[in-house]
Amino acid sequence: MDIDIENIPLVDRVNETKVLPTKNVNEEDDWDPSYKMKANIVKDHLAKSLLKKCKKLKIEMTLEELASVQKKILEEWTKNYLSIGSGRVVEKINRAEIRMLFAKGSKVNLMSIDVFKALEPLNMALINESVRWQMKDANSGVSDLAGVVEKCLIDIKGCRVNFPVFVSNSVKEAVILG
Repeated sequence: MDIDIENIPLVDRVNETKVLPTKNVNEEDDWDPSYKMKANIVKDHLAKSLLKKCKKLKIEMTLEELASVQKKILEEWTKNYLSIGSGRVVEKINRAEIRMLFAKGSKVNLMSIDVFKALEPLNMALINESVRWQMKDANSGVSDLAGVVEKCLIDIKGCRVNFPVFVSNSVKEAVILG
């Protein structure tokens, strides 16, 4: 007889969950996964610092989500998982095809100064240089921003949106969409 887990009250599901013993891990312990973290936007010698920041991130989850994954997590508690997804696509900015990086955590749109310089003579980008500030980047450095292209038409798979895109003097990627 199959039991629908959705019909079991959450409190009963939690009470029936077997808790596996865990070892105490402190901040200073090395976390040495069996794979190497590789990122194009983070320098290798700063990856450990980035990983430490990622491990400290707070996440929000509903009780329903927690109950649905809790058993699987407890069974595989000794495995290490960390993923901060990003993807690349060649799409259009102001009608020009450009390779873009989707960075889920950045919350800011950036283009390199080289991309801006390629778009400007074609009248595809107008910069507002009065918006100048510094931004702390993923490499724990500081990037000087040259300004902002306030109305940048971004076309991804036929979906067109106008976004402000900041122009950076130090970003290595052509375009980062956050």
